[in-house]
Amino acid sequence: MAVFKELDPELHLKLIEGYVDELTPETRTQNAFYQAHRKCKRCGNGMVREFDPRVAWGGEGLLPKALLRCQECGFLLEPETGVVLNTGSAAKIPQPILPEWKR
Repeated sequence: MAVFKELDPELHLKLIEGYVDELTPETRTQNAFYQAHRKCKRCGNGMVREFDPRVAWGGEGLLPKALLRCQECGFLLEPETGVVLNTGSAAKIPQPILPEWKR
């Protein structure tokens, strides 16, 4: 069985010296894009990133694309095109408790 041996941090820094960091700016841009789509269009709860290998490597970016899934109702969205891949389940959306006089 192979043993994992961590690379010496000083050697690592010396090896990447002189190279341009292209991933950090793209990561920040991508994080801002997903943050703008953080609310579910169906129930208003939080959305989390979900990676699907069938769609992860499309486009021109260096980073994989993600789908967004609602943690509450299961709504699944492809945020770049706005295509809804799964509408989720309305049964999972919590309903407000109405006062007795409104029933």
